[in-house]
Amino acid sequence: MIAFDWRLAQAGSDYYLTARFAMKAQRFISGNLFHLAVEMFLKSGLAKKGYTENELKRRWGHSLDKLWQAFKTDYPDPALVRHDGTVSSLDKFEDIRYPPDHSVAVTLQRDEPTYPSEPPPSTKPYTLVISDIDALVADILAMTGWNTGLLFQGVNLAMLDALTFLNEQKGYLRKVVAAKATAT
Repeated sequence: MIAFDWRLAQAGSDYYLTARFAMKAQRFISGNLFHLAVEMFLKSGLAKKGYTENELKRRWGHSLDKLWQAFKTDYPDPALVRHDGTVSSLDKFEDIRYPPDHSVAVTLQRDEPTYPSEPPPSTKPYTLVISDIDALVADILAMTGWNTGLLFQGVNLAMLDALTFLNEQKGYLRKVVAAKATAT
């Protein structure tokens, strides 16, 4: 039987790869997928510390802000504070897990967001800063000590392209993919 914490990490890698693919296609659903990816990665780290599936669901649900605070408690590193804004911004995508009854304006940015104009009053803005999410994911994986070569095992060329597209972590990810490719 595969350990629960590893299954969460695998789910996180699937969501992350699919989120980057959707982001490259400029689909707003990428925000939901990034939310799920980070949620799974955070929960995998907490599960490694002994939290059960029931505890993870009951105590934190889908709240990235709450999961992030618990993660920073169990993996204390002052440098993690740099991701607080990213986690908070990404947590808002839980609001649009199901199609909302209001207009949505999703801005996909490589770096810091820029806003060309104010959205209409009935529109709720959501912003994804992809470079920040990539850095967050890399730090979570480093802190939890997961073997990223195994997490991204079996990545096909289309997903590899999506994974490395506008990704400041691509050197690390290519190294991981290359290391895995020689093992298969």
